[in-house]
Amino acid sequence: MPKVAVVRRMSEKEKPILPKRRLGALDVTLIGMGAAIYAVCLTTTAYVMLFPGIESLRWANFIPAFLGLFFGPFIGGLAAGLGNVIGDLAGGILTAGSYAGFTLNYIGAYVVAKYCKSIEKKDSWKWAVIGIAAYVLALWPWLGPWINFLGMVPMPLWHTLNITLFSWASYAPIVLIVLFGNIFRDRILRANLYWRQRLQVKNTGPWPLIFVVVGSVMYTLIETYDPIAFQGTLLGGTYGIYMTIAWLWLVYDSLKMEGRI
Repeated sequence: MPKVAVVRRMSEKEKPILPKRRLGALDVTLIGMGAAIYAVCLTTTAYVMLFPGIESLRWANFIPAFLGLFFGPFIGGLAAGLGNVIGDLAGGILTAGSYAGFTLNYIGAYVVAKYCKSIEKKDSWKWAVIGIAAYVLALWPWLGPWINFLGMVPMPLWHTLNITLFSWASYAPIVLIVLFGNIFRDRILRANLYWRQRLQVKNTGPWPLIFVVVGSVMYTLIETYDPIAFQGTLLGGTYGIYMTIAWLWLVYDSLKMEGRI
């Protein structure tokens, strides 16, 4: 009788563990290209000022969501943050408030990368919904207290304009990710640049984002209740420390998601 080969399924413990993916030339290239594209697109409407010398119309605010969706939370987030800083510099609005812009754009890319787990065309509206949610939850409570602490915009003018004109000028363009995401989706897949295909992706918990949302909302309530006591004081200064801790936690979580640590 001929012998029959027995195929034994490999257990989880026996499966080879892929090596951690360190930053390489491709990653650095994606960061540089993403930052450059975002900065160039921002400067096209830099002359349309919402707050003179502080903020301009930002139709390209969908790009951080795009970068996070296709290139990952760390690569996409860093490209978005650097692109925002370069765009502020080129548009003549680089200020201490750009620090909040850097971290905010990182958050936008991070949230979309974390919660948009499919790039199928049928799921493309989820990209816009999650992208808008990321900006709504992060932009106003994240940026507002920092701008007030720096005294860059008189109170309560900041709250009035930020909730209306500035906010919608930032949130609304996120829907463009549906258009541009579907245009470039197949090209990115063919080039093997989609982060969930080329990296050892890990699922991580929600705690870094919870820390961001709870802390920023708490500071917003304090600053809204007494904006004068917040401006230029030690209390307001602690917000900068909080922002730094929150951003570093997001970076650590991003590196875990991309299987780099």
